[in-house]
Amino acid sequence: MEIAIIILVILELFLLIIIYLIFNNGRKIRKEIKKLEGGIDDSRKEVFKYKDISSLPQPVKLYFRHVIQDGQEYINEAKISQSGLIRLKEGQKWMPFKAVQYFNGRMPAFIWIANSRSSTFVWFSARDKYYSNRANMMVKLFSLFTIVDSSGEEMDISSLIRYFSELPWLPTSLLPSNYLSWKPLDNSSAKAVLNDGRLKAAINFYFSGNGELNKVIAPKRFRFVDGRLKEECWTGYFKNYRKINNIIIPTEVEAEWSSGSKNFKYIKIKLENIEYD
Repeated sequence: MEIAIIILVILELFLLIIIYLIFNNGRKIRKEIKKLEGGIDDSRKEVFKYKDISSLPQPVKLYFRHVIQDGQEYINEAKISQSGLIRLKEGQKWMPFKAVQYFNGRMPAFIWIANSRSSTFVWFSARDKYYSNRANMMVKLFSLFTIVDSSGEEMDISSLIRYFSELPWLPTSLLPSNYLSWKPLDNSSAKAVLNDGRLKAAINFYFSGNGELNKVIAPKRFRFVDGRLKEECWTGYFKNYRKINNIIIPTEVEAEWSSGSKNFKYIKIKLENIEYD
């Protein structure tokens, strides 16, 4: 009887420790979100005008005219709920995930919080962030045990590219600014460069005839391969455009890595909800 009581006490203590660790991790993430939102100046009410894009490459002008209305206020921040599928290696089973992503629309910064299951009894939580020129990706098993905690210059530039490539969800953030500039490539594509202090990201944008953005390509972006960062070509595809809050955005995104003649599609994202401010 005494042994049973001792075991129950130990189990209760273990459960309390687990609850505390999960709560503490959530509290840290909430602080990071608050910090990102605290860096946004909501008092700025800049308005988009078609005349402001007169000097841009033709396919870029067509894109902005298609997705943003004249007089649209610039997006300061966005909260995006997502669902989708993800895998880490070729031939690996696709894992479902749900995520919430917070964007700063005025300067390069985001936080992505996701949960995924590889089986009924095994789940992972992930937090990817970029803020003030620094990135960090953290993955925890059972939301407790850290199995990935990656940072450094390669992660910084890779996360800046991620932020840049996802701005079609916040199209006013793709307008020319102190951070961003456009150059023509041909009649249906253009190159954009995003500067953030010591970091610079360049992406090629490819448009359809009706002004929708079909895909973006970052010729060089770092990815994890067998526990090491490797530079490869990265491509994002945008589909199923819908008008939400008078802005036309893609509601489905897929992405792949390319090395030589091999392509590895690793994520499929579906937009569930988006809130702008």
